[in-house]
Amino acid sequence: PHTHLTFVDIHTNTMAPSKFGDLGKKVNDLFSDDFDAGNVTLKLKSNSATGLGFKVEGTKDSKNAVSGKLESTYALANGVAFKETWKTSSVVTAEVSAKNQLAKGTKFVFEAGFSPSAGIKSQTLKADYGADKFYVDTKLADYENLSAGATFSYSKFLFGASGKFSVSKGFKGYEAGVSYTDKDVIVTSKINEKDVLEGSVFHNATPRINAGVKFSFSRATGNTTFGVAGVYSLDSTTKIKAKIDRSLNMGLAYTQNLNRGVTLGMSANINTANLNGDGHSLGLVLGLEAL
Repeated sequence: PHTHLTFVDIHTNTMAPSKFGDLGKKVNDLFSDDFDAGNVTLKLKSNSATGLGFKVEGTKDSKNAVSGKLESTYALANGVAFKETWKTSSVVTAEVSAKNQLAKGTKFVFEAGFSPSAGIKSQTLKADYGADKFYVDTKLADYENLSAGATFSYSKFLFGASGKFSVSKGFKGYEAGVSYTDKDVIVTSKINEKDVLEGSVFHNATPRINAGVKFSFSRATGNTTFGVAGVYSLDSTTKIKAKIDRSLNMGLAYTQNLNRGVTLGMSANINTANLNGDGHSLGLVLGLEAL
């Protein structure tokens, strides 16, 4: 969980715009970050004197299943970085990335997942390019599934689209969207090949309060979704969050920086439509970081 009070700055700028997958990211993070109900998680983070970074994470879920992962990272001064992840599912992922090597604004990533017993399980190639007003990202998974997205910024607007293709099956789907960013608000709309319309609003109400709304409508089925969320920063080390959807499922989260490098997160999921039922869960996250 995030522990520091951040005053959100959503002014437009001349940097490369975000990639299409990050369209509406602020409101999506508002609905997802810190809501860990159902899990008990311990996170450890440290860096060696040589610049090698380590992250260890262990989780016990609501079914008492335990999982964990160990991640190590190392970055060179020239923009080349290495990352390796070991998971208790016996899958190892190795990644090599290079920024600004071919040209300024480029990023190339190669990722391979393998199992000591089964060998190579996945291979992924990514190539991104960002400039002043546009961003293009591509991904090829297992030399079979290709996805590509692009965004273009104009004034306070960000336009974007993405498509998915299969080498063997052809076109698989698309998504298009537009986002409007002003001093304290971001409004985003999307539509995909299934005629599902999505919309969201992120509002930086005060330096301590952020609020968001998400909704969707399927033109094919008539199904709708709706949710509201908010976060209030009590001080620079403590914040509380809440969210609720149209089915009256409520999420609550409390995050506090207990000490330098020590964070505690508590969360709950409550079915307010059936308070006497058993559809409720609690979560706990303890983060330790060597600073």
